[in-house]
Amino acid sequence: MTDSGAFRFLVFIILFSSCTTAAPGSGRALFKSADTAFEVQPLRVHAVSEGGSADAMEVDPERAAVAEAIVNFKILRVLKGDWPMVPVGGPSRAKQAYDAVHNKKYVKMLTLDFDDPHELVRKEWFSVAVEDPGSTFGISSWDAPEPEKLKIYLKRDAAHKGSFLLIGALPLHGGKDRDARTAVGGVSSLPS
Repeated sequence: MTDSGAFRFLVFIILFSSCTTAAPGSGRALFKSADTAFEVQPLRVHAVSEGGSADAMEVDPERAAVAEAIVNFKILRVLKGDWPMVPVGGPSRAKQAYDAVHNKKYVKMLTLDFDDPHELVRKEWFSVAVEDPGSTFGISSWDAPEPEKLKIYLKRDAAHKGSFLLIGALPLHGGKDRDARTAVGGVSSLPS
């Protein structure tokens, strides 16, 4: 390699490495700090006063009273981490066999094509308790949330087993970062 070739290579390496550095609040930094990341689509928004539970919280659990809404999401893809498995449920195999005979579905009876109600499948939904769905996820209408896909980043809450803290939400296609709030070690950086 000549001197000019080595210089060009060095400049390329410097420029390339500066492009790959993750800025705080960017998707790459959030992905590295998250325990679980999803590609999701909002399904429903309802007030906390209506009841229900949430898998994750925007704020630390000590400030749970400030949460005003629960946003339900459909998980399109798990990007990082694991998510619980849940049983399929449904009628027992004996009940399915009875229904097959009663409804004259003899092929189903002969092939023993019955669903296992104890089979585990990945949970395909989750919910987040937030102060304001508009500022956090860009959801303006509670009645019919926009079908915009998002990337959601969650961190396990060390103090509460099975709970998560929302550390960031980014739109999937372009746009500015949505309110990328951070929680490190179970303590949210939100103002009190």
